[in-house]
Amino acid sequence: MGRIAQVKSKIQLISPKLPTLNIPKLLVQIRGKSPLHCHHMSKEVKEGIIKGAPPKSKKTPKPEDIWRESLYMRSDGSYGHPATAIKKAMASVMSLYGNARKYNVPKILKTIGVFDADRDELIKINGEPRMWTGVTKNAAGQTVGVVCAEFPEWTANVLIRFDGDTWHDEEILMFLLKAGEFVGIGAHRVEKGGQYGQFELVGPEG
Repeated sequence: MGRIAQVKSKIQLISPKLPTLNIPKLLVQIRGKSPLHCHHMSKEVKEGIIKGAPPKSKKTPKPEDIWRESLYMRSDGSYGHPATAIKKAMASVMSLYGNARKYNVPKILKTIGVFDADRDELIKINGEPRMWTGVTKNAAGQTVGVVCAEFPEWTANVLIRFDGDTWHDEEILMFLLKAGEFVGIGAHRVEKGGQYGQFELVGPEG
């Protein structure tokens, strides 16, 4: 027993040096180069799409109600747009450039986070919306009328957090710039053959 106690007394606890993550943050203001079209869908419409059937309603919705329902509303009552739209736009551009192993969408989505300046998942859209009406083609190739909310002029502050061991500031900003020019966000965006949702970088915020 005395020998065991002697061995135990020689054991020393070593406090390991914990590693730190290299997670830079960029707070950037973007400004619309073309109007932003919103495409928020109500819970009823989403359920209808999932079930493969249009939502049942006794009343024919009015255009004024449709365009207002297409707006994304933040918890504080301000207008918003999914931050994931910015992230996916960047991923779409990144996958077209450089080393195929580095610029792959799954990796991009895991190593980059996009939020509003206050870490909300809906980036705050600064601007005044209005009703927009137009025509487009549905999945069957039929021409249909469309009503949605449009921000003729808009800005937003975007917070980007990323893996600093994978990306550099210049890369993130360049791909954000290209995403705004060649992909866009929202309905009828450039990526989908439209002419809306383009944005440019104004500069750092804060």
